[in-house]
Amino acid sequence: MVESQKPSVLTVYVIASVLIVIGAAALGAIKISSSVRLVAWLHYGMAFVFVGLVLAGLFLQYRRVKMRGKMDWVVWLHMVMFGLFVYLSSAAAFYHARKMKLVYGNTPQGGGGKATLLSNNEQLLVKYKGDTIDLTNFANEHPGGSVIWQAQGKDVEEVWKKMGHQWHANNDRVKQVLKNNIVG
Repeated sequence: MVESQKPSVLTVYVIASVLIVIGAAALGAIKISSSVRLVAWLHYGMAFVFVGLVLAGLFLQYRRVKMRGKMDWVVWLHMVMFGLFVYLSSAAAFYHARKMKLVYGNTPQGGGGKATLLSNNEQLLVKYKGDTIDLTNFANEHPGGSVIWQAQGKDVEEVWKKMGHQWHANNDRVKQVLKNNIVG
């Protein structure tokens, strides 16, 4: 009679992480109503899972070296790749965190960004060179998605500068949209 072995904690973690990544990828194909802050936290969570998977890979390489008693080129290659993955994913997560702090501040609400369609009574009014511009109808067409709502009631040039999108000021399409929607 063959006795079954209990899976190790590492095996369970790797399988669960892979399933989480597959599930998140499937959910990414579905349009879900959510706040910008929640989306950011989901990204942080995925980065954490990825770093965990890479660290699990490093641990498996350590066990391989311990079992064989030597380091071969495969181990070195994996160590370099895993180290690079940890660096890149950590750098991306910290960059994203700094940008979220810069754009949305440290408020618990995260600036109240919208991530889907607007309700019937919401209006997106912005300022540009002294004019008031109604971008409500353009909001759903904005190539950057719902981030445009962060400009509500503000001078768009200041918002562009804060978000690192100064190129908007020189873009002909942007200028045309702003010109066509002046209300006062």
